[in-house]
Amino acid sequence: MLNLSPIGRDAARQQSYDEADDLLRTASDCAGLLELLRAVRELQVARESDLILAKAEIDALVRTVEQATVSGNLRSAKIRKAVAALAYLRNPYDHIFDLHVDGGFIDDIEVIREAWLSISEGAI
Repeated sequence: MLNLSPIGRDAARQQSYDEADDLLRTASDCAGLLELLRAVRELQVARESDLILAKAEIDALVRTVEQATVSGNLRSAKIRKAVAALAYLRNPYDHIFDLHVDGGFIDDIEVIREAWLSISEGAI
């Protein structure tokens, strides 16, 4: 028997923070972070109409992580939040299944906007 129900909201967010922690812990060569950014860019192209409402925020989070990889400053709460939000976006099986439901990116857009607002306002 397969359980096709989505994971809960809090569990989905925790999963994205766990992934962010793993990516940042092993970031000496930045390969995992660069793969995440590549996957997010591809997702933006493939699902442009679904993600258009958060395009500016996604782009800003990607730039934030790119700048951190260049500078080597990967240990801040700001970077952790940005990576977690992008990891959440990349995960199609988060709180609302992205690929199986109309409006599947609603939760992703909420997470992206919340992360960017927090980062841009310095509320971390």
